[in-house]
Amino acid sequence: MSMIQRHTLQRFGWPFGGAIAMLVVGWLIGSHLVIGTVAVAAIVLGIIVALKPEAVFIVSLLTIVAGQLIRLPIAGGDSSILPNDVILPVLFIVWTWRRLMSRRWSLPRHSLTVPITTVIVVMAVSLLVNVPKYAGHELVSGALYFFRWLEYLTIFWMGLDFFRTRERSASYLQLMTWTGVALAVLGFIQLRLFPDFSFMVPQGWDPHVGRLLSTWFDPNFLGGYLALLTTIAFTIALSRGWWAGRWWWAAVFVMTVAIILTFSRSGYVGLVAGVGIVTAFRSRALLFVGLLAGICLVLFVPRIQERVIGVRTIDETAQLRLVSYRNALEVIRDHPVIGVGYNLYKYTQVQYGFLDDTKE
Repeated sequence: MSMIQRHTLQRFGWPFGGAIAMLVVGWLIGSHLVIGTVAVAAIVLGIIVALKPEAVFIVSLLTIVAGQLIRLPIAGGDSSILPNDVILPVLFIVWTWRRLMSRRWSLPRHSLTVPITTVIVVMAVSLLVNVPKYAGHELVSGALYFFRWLEYLTIFWMGLDFFRTRERSASYLQLMTWTGVALAVLGFIQLRLFPDFSFMVPQGWDPHVGRLLSTWFDPNFLGGYLALLTTIAFTIALSRGWWAGRWWWAAVFVMTVAIILTFSRSGYVGLVAGVGIVTAFRSRALLFVGLLAGICLVLFVPRIQERVIGVRTIDETAQLRLVSYRNALEVIRDHPVIGVGYNLYKYTQVQYGFLDDTKE
């Protein structure tokens, strides 16, 4: 190519390509609003990622604070698009391209590579084998969660690359801990403004009343996440001392209060197990104080007492779980090897007559 041709291409190529891209995006927005909007977001995001890939990686981690607040429903299906459904694919493509340009041809090595690959293959085969059993929108729902699983898996691989040093790993650990604090604070606001969640039942959520849900809309998942982060923050606070680790102690306090207000038994178990193991090895005095505080809460807070005592009894929720377990065992007996397709179990329950529809 001559210099004149190259100059002409540079002069007219980019405007021409940009015009074509705008026409395509305009047609997408006009005919398929959701797809067009996602396409525009992906293009803009691609430019940002190319300039600041690690900053976008941090943003993808911070979307955990948004929880269920940002969801874009897919027409004709039972699933929704989340922010990371747009962020992570673009981020992974740009991250892979940058590695290739720097002649790093393989993913970061890790001992989990073989187990993860095995799980992916089984999930994919399970979906493909069961394709004839489901309607189109049902398959889209299952496939979307499969690809979402792969999307979140890319965080693992990219994280291995970004967490290159102990200092950087500590920074990311601190970032994740403060997402727990943010979720706890948002949960306090939710408990004040929306203590009764019954109005969300038509959207498929449980009618929790007087429980801290934050942006996750689920006290059990939230309680488990906060219990994990509280244990991590507690360990770091202990290692730094009372004054040097004061912000970590503050994080532990805020998240512990939030866990208590979820009234989630699984959250309580996670908190007691995590903090109990740490204190048993690091501080017997704090273990005693923690046990005393827990006993006082059970004795003097009626709702906590009800939840804890409920561990020993089969209440209505536990009875429903037992029914669910029996139904699952029946399905496993009929499909013992490859299963019914990843994330398609809810439609299988309808086929078996366990549910009337997938919104139950």
